Amino acid sequence: MALKILNNPLDRREVKHSRRSIWNRFRKNEDGATAIEFSILAVPFLIITFAIFETGLSYFANRTLEASVSTMARKIRLGQITATTYAGVAADDFKNELCDLPTMLLFDCAKLVVDVKTIENFEEPDAPQYDVNGNLRVENFDFSPGAGGTINIVSVYYDWSRFFDFSSLGYDLDGDNPNMMRSVTAFMNESFN
Repeated sequence: MALKILNNPLDRREVKHSRRSIWNRFRKNEDGATAIEFSILAVPFLIITFAIFETGLSYFANRTLEASVSTMARKIRLGQITATTYAGVAADDFKNELCDLPTMLLFDCAKLVVDVKTIENFEEPDAPQYDVNGNLRVENFDFSPGAGGTINIVSVYYDWSRFFDFSSLGYDLDGDNPNMMRSVTAFMNESFN
């Protein structure tokens, strides 16, 4: 096989011309442009789509939890549920009745945590406490709705599992546990005694 040496200036022009023509053909060819553009834009598009879906579902679930807790709080406020309504483990019975509501289909009742307390005034209800790992401390949670005319606070907590983890994108949510949904209702009982 002989090596072709380009000593002739006409041969050099021919090689230079062929390089230009390859570049021009590459620049003008648009056959795969749509596929390349889609591959560049698909990942951000899908991330935004999943973020919108996740946010919408989270807000819907939170609103559903709020409505369910409001329904159960109304039963306590009117005296339909009192400290003597349930025999035995009252908080579990209250939680089961809460889970039986048709609005609670999105929730796993085993992950619900319920706290029903009587408080002295509306000014300073107890804030939830978290441990160093961001887990809710439930040692002081109780089920003790007050008698008629007392001020009660019903708190329901749910550890919501996200489908898409935004923290992997460097987005850090504030708070002790960003997955924790909380619904709190404070009210004064009617005089039902």
